[in-house]
Amino acid sequence: MYDIEIKNETIEIEIANTDVEINAEGFAVIERKELEIPFECGETIGGNKAVVVRNGKIWKADYRNEEIQALPIGVTKIAGEQGGVIPVVFYGVVNGFGGLTEGRYFVGEGGNLISHQPETGVVIEIGRALASDILFVDVKLIVRR
Repeated sequence: MYDIEIKNETIEIEIANTDVEINAEGFAVIERKELEIPFECGETIGGNKAVVVRNGKIWKADYRNEEIQALPIGVTKIAGEQGGVIPVVFYGVVNGFGGLTEGRYFVGEGGNLISHQPETGVVIEIGRALASDILFVDVKLIVRR
């Protein structure tokens, strides 16, 4: 819980995985922390792949599966065999990529990340490439019109 004073009233707020500070001007400054959690692999999964969490295990994410829009989505840091436990980043930096171009990345087929929105299926922006080997994970569901 954080106490924030606003116009002579005190409001308590709770934001998961977040720091809240009051700056010198009296404004609330919200800073999200990196979130990495180890999960058991439900199947063999490569490193730097988009995954979903289902039934306590991770599985390769795929834009063609509409179920993914209701599941937690992250990116693996390393490869893992079925039954192995590997770290998954849900918000923050993942290193070790090769050949990324700066810009937005989306969930593609079989856990792969793609640099363009898929024309069909579920559109999920997984993050942004900061360099050829670095992805900043910040998942966003994009609704088609």
